[in-house]
Amino acid sequence: MLLAVVTVMCGVCGWCAYRRGQAQAQAHAIAAIEACGGSVVYDYSFGWQIPPGFFGSNYKGPAPPTPHWLSDYLGVDFVHRVKAVYFSNAQKGPPTVEAFASLPSLTEIEDFGFWVYDDIGQQGWEALRECHNLRSLNITRTIHSDKSMDDLAGLGEIQQLECLAIDGHGLTPHAVRQMSRLSNLRELRLRQVTNFPTEALSEFVNLRRLEVFEFRRGGKWWLEDSLGLTTNQLAFLKDRPLLKELTLTHHKHVDSDLMEVIASLSNLELLDLTGMVGVTQRLDVLARLPSLTELNLSWTNLTNEEASVFQRLMRLETLDIHENPVDNRAIEHIASPELKRLDVRFTDCDDRCFAILAKFPKIEAFKTHRTRVTQEGAIAFKKEYPTVASNW
Repeated sequence: MLLAVVTVMCGVCGWCAYRRGQAQAQAHAIAAIEACGGSVVYDYSFGWQIPPGFFGSNYKGPAPPTPHWLSDYLGVDFVHRVKAVYFSNAQKGPPTVEAFASLPSLTEIEDFGFWVYDDIGQQGWEALRECHNLRSLNITRTIHSDKSMDDLAGLGEIQQLECLAIDGHGLTPHAVRQMSRLSNLRELRLRQVTNFPTEALSEFVNLRRLEVFEFRRGGKWWLEDSLGLTTNQLAFLKDRPLLKELTLTHHKHVDSDLMEVIASLSNLELLDLTGMVGVTQRLDVLARLPSLTELNLSWTNLTNEEASVFQRLMRLETLDIHENPVDNRAIEHIASPELKRLDVRFTDCDDRCFAILAKFPKIEAFKTHRTRVTQEGAIAFKKEYPTVASNW
């Protein structure tokens, strides 16, 4: 009996010593990342979303689930592991290779390369070699040469990547084709694509989500300087049953026939067409998407008449039509009893829109900022629907 107790105690002490070493290495890695201007996310807050009732940054995320005395005594790095690293405010970098090697649970890196305007360089790629459990990688603000994409696709350690987001500056069809070598890739997000790589994208046969986002000139939307999209460019999307989410935003000149291509995506659940002026002429085809639950038509010049298609979208849970010349009549067209989130900011909706919400029993959030809604109307709505988040 005594021998068993001693054995168990030795095992516990050994594990604690091992975990203490890991915690110290993680703390040093965090210090190196923060010295570059980066930040980390621990496991207890990884993946959290802002709950209904909070807008912007007034919700700071969940508190650690462990008792304060335990975290204070053992240290947060003993109790919790780092799951994500963000470099959105980085001024220099990358951190040392050892820093990433000390984060064995790291699954997500955002804005990797934010500290340079050139290729990430050998040290950056070597750092990624230490991320054996990486699932999501966002590389931004860098020049993506063919060689850099060859280097990325050749990293055997990140073959398990499921999500890849890349700023498209300098992105060539060859570079995009190299990404298709990541066999587990399910989500691809491309920004600032100067030459739409149609043939290369056709090789991504397992995509569940695709985003092509046009974003130019100092962080502002300039639609007059954006690229157009044609049916031929999106032909590779036709009849892809695996694709669940599609985002094609801020492309000014749009071939309206591309809506036929989108309508062929029978299992599509999320569609974001922000800034795609021209698509509203063929919104009727959306009725052929039986699984559609999230739709964003902001900045598309949507009219009240074109909004009549909402009568046929019976599974909508989230609808965003802000910055369009519409009013209460657009809301009246909505027929989905599943609607939970509605955004009509910067439209001509007024106080009468609140009465329309009575037909949506599951509504959780209603954004009416910069509309014709009055303060009195907003206060009355809040009294009648205290659990619905609003931001008049």
